[in-house]
Amino acid sequence: MKLIDGLILKYTKFREKMIANRNKRWKKYFLSHYGVYHNADGLTHEKMLGVFWKMLKYHGYYVSTFNGNTNIEEPGKQFFDWEELGCEGFITELTQMFDISREDLVKNKRIYVDTFGELADLIIKKAKEKKLKQQSDK
Repeated sequence: MKLIDGLILKYTKFREKMIANRNKRWKKYFLSHYGVYHNADGLTHEKMLGVFWKMLKYHGYYVSTFNGNTNIEEPGKQFFDWEELGCEGFITELTQMFDISREDLVKNKRIYVDTFGELADLIIKKAKEKKLKQQSDK
C-alpha cells in the first residue's frame, strides 16, 4: 500500500509541476503577444478592444476598419473558418488569457454578445465579478 501511495504522491507532484510550467508558458505567450494576462479587471474598454485587434491581426485578419461597434461575425467575411475554427480559437484564447470560464462568453455555441465592444465590456465585467468573489472568499 505504501508503494501505491508513494506513486500517487509522485504523480500528483508531477502533474502540479506540469500545470505550473504550462501556465508559465501561457503567461509568457500572452504577455509577449498581447501585453495582458489575467488582468481584464484592470483594463479599459479601449485597451480590451486593442487586445482583440492584436489577437485578430496576429491570426491574419485585417482589423483596420474594426471598432467597438463591429459585429462579432465580421471576421467571417475575411476568412471562411471564423464560424468553425477562428471564432472557437478566439474564444479559447480569451478564456485562457483572462482566466474566465467559457460559459461566461458562449451559450449553445453562440457568443452572448453581438459586437466586439459588448464582448470587451462583458469580459471586463466577468473579471471584476470574479475578483470580487475571490476577495470575499478570503
